[in-house]
Amino acid sequence: MRKTVTMTLAMAIMLAGGTAWAQTKKPMPTEDKLQEIDKTIKEVYRDEYTKRGPEERLALAKRLLDDGKTTKDGPTQYGLLIEARNIAHQIGSFDVAIAAGGELGENFEGVDGFDLRMRSLTAIRPLCKTEDEINTGLQAAEGVVDMALGAENFEAAQKGLQQVIEYAKLAKNLQRVADANKRITDIRGQATAFNLYKAAEERLKSDPEDAGAKYQVGSYLCLYRGEWDRGLPLTKDGADGAWAAASKMDLANPVAMTDMLKVADLWYDIGANRELQRGRVWHRAEFWYRLILPNADGLQKTRIEKRLDEIAKAKVPMLAVISEATRKSLPTDLELKRLRELCIAAKAPGAKAQATTELLTYMRNLNTRLNNGLVEYKESDFVARCKAEMQIREVLQKNGCGDLINSYASLHNQFVSFAALGKSRDDLASRIMAFERYNSTDKVLDGKTFDTAVRMAITNFVAKKPNEFRTPQQKAELVDFLKDRGIRSSGVDEYKKVLGNRGQ
Repeated sequence: MRKTVTMTLAMAIMLAGGTAWAQTKKPMPTEDKLQEIDKTIKEVYRDEYTKRGPEERLALAKRLLDDGKTTKDGPTQYGLLIEARNIAHQIGSFDVAIAAGGELGENFEGVDGFDLRMRSLTAIRPLCKTEDEINTGLQAAEGVVDMALGAENFEAAQKGLQQVIEYAKLAKNLQRVADANKRITDIRGQATAFNLYKAAEERLKSDPEDAGAKYQVGSYLCLYRGEWDRGLPLTKDGADGAWAAASKMDLANPVAMTDMLKVADLWYDIGANRELQRGRVWHRAEFWYRLILPNADGLQKTRIEKRLDEIAKAKVPMLAVISEATRKSLPTDLELKRLRELCIAAKAPGAKAQATTELLTYMRNLNTRLNNGLVEYKESDFVARCKAEMQIREVLQKNGCGDLINSYASLHNQFVSFAALGKSRDDLASRIMAFERYNSTDKVLDGKTFDTAVRMAITNFVAKKPNEFRTPQQKAELVDFLKDRGIRSSGVDEYKKVLGNRGQ
């Protein structure tokens, strides 16, 4: 039915003199054109507009949003998204309003998507009367802040935090007000650091060996984006004494427990002496402490656990700067809600086989999208996609469809793709270590599955570089290199064993 409506609307607009085209940013329609489109929308969706219940109005807003995302004709798309947003404001739907604002900003010239999101938060706030409604608004505002930070739009992030403060006041949550004010101060520091980072990037274009500029770029990547594997090598020469010592020992990738503990303690001490950057520096201390913890015991284990508790209280969110391909691959809140609805329908008493088929098809479509666009696949892209898959798994588990997780799960494939896209031996090792780090806290793959994935990642990495790894000796040297870097997965040994069995 939806395809029919969308085609009918597109045809109606074209008959009225509109044209369809595809481009990254489209011009906004004129006021006269928008009025014409609005009349056509009301005509095409006449039946839906006659239904006035809250759930029916929400269904109409979602339908307009979905059709607006897929319609190619620029003026039609603009009209659909504007109308979806207007209805969302009337009924208090944060999800639809914020999603529509984002689509408008992404697709049309001169439209600030973040400004539209802020306006939606302001427009809906007076409708929030109950505790649940206010908390939903608070979460929506915090989500907009995270989106702004991900785009490194610090002005929008600060405006978003002002919205958080207003909703927190409605909720009479003074702690959230205090936390938001603290984040505003932190974001101002980020904005200053970002400007220095961009200036340093320009300096490196004319002088690639400028140690001060390399440190400025590297420290920003470490402290604000969390890209330590990429940023740390840039900082070792231009840093102060304590940072230089910690970075050089860190880059040596120690394996012995005593050496790993020294690195962790060095980063902890640096953070303790940098009040404004403490939580950010301690991200690196946490990384090393968590590597040590499984093999620690007695007083050493107690000491590490106390420090991890202290770090957890001080940590601040990192910028998760992800690629456009990854951003578009992630499931939206509306899609997760739809997945939940399909789960409930498939498990309802007397449900027909068609309901399960529809659920599986929907899952496969989400899966396919998450596995597309992996050309530029950084650690932040990988983590974002993994977390999205964990969200999907959680929906399946909580709504009686846990038995279908194996039909969907592709975290194993995500990791193999992420690691195999490494540009060098160092990059491959860094990617494997990144997932070891992620897996140590979220436990997304069990040990055996992870080891198998490591073996497959190495196999695929080697296959992509036939000129570099022609002989068995070259492949064996890669194995030794990975083990020297401190990668403890038995998947490395399994790869070497397979090499021996094949005589390669």
